[in-house]
Amino acid sequence: AIANNNFGTGNAGNVLVDARNLFFTNGGIIANYNDAAGGVGDIIITATENVNFDGVSFQFGGSGANNFFTRTATGNIGEIRISAQNLTLTNGASIASVVTTSNNSGDINLDIAETIRIDGEGSTTSADGTVIELSSSINSNASGGDGNSGSINLDAQNLLLSKGGFISAGNFGRGNSGNININFNSY
Repeated sequence: AIANNNFGTGNAGNVLVDARNLFFTNGGIIANYNDAAGGVGDIIITATENVNFDGVSFQFGGSGANNFFTRTATGNIGEIRISAQNLTLTNGASIASVVTTSNNSGDINLDIAETIRIDGEGSTTSADGTVIELSSSINSNASGGDGNSGSINLDAQNLLLSKGGFISAGNFGRGNSGNININFNSY
């Protein structure tokens, strides 16, 4: 895991990843997590070739890039921005910006030259034996307050959704849901 955590009153910085290819498996994540008064920065991934997130783990859930604010967090949340040739989310992997407070969740901006593939579900078993199923997804959600969910902006040549994969912007509180803006040549 690459984690940028904030448990105090200051602000956590950005997570910047520049690579040729990026592969995270079995619950491997890049995450901004806030459980305090400060804010967290952006997650910015730039790959000259491919970004692949695959699988789940009990400790972290789905592999992926995630911004998460708990109910006690009060700062600002950054965006998730990924630029690559291809982006693949499989077997429960996700890109998510989630707040459970009155803050707004950050935007998710994906600039993919060729294909975004969101495919399949993954499962893991908790310590008490409960099986947890996770679908591969891109989602921006706000719950528990007045916050708004961020927008999801996708730009690519192809979008492949299969076997339970989904894209969602939702709000389960009193705020507004963000927009889903898709610019593709084929779906």
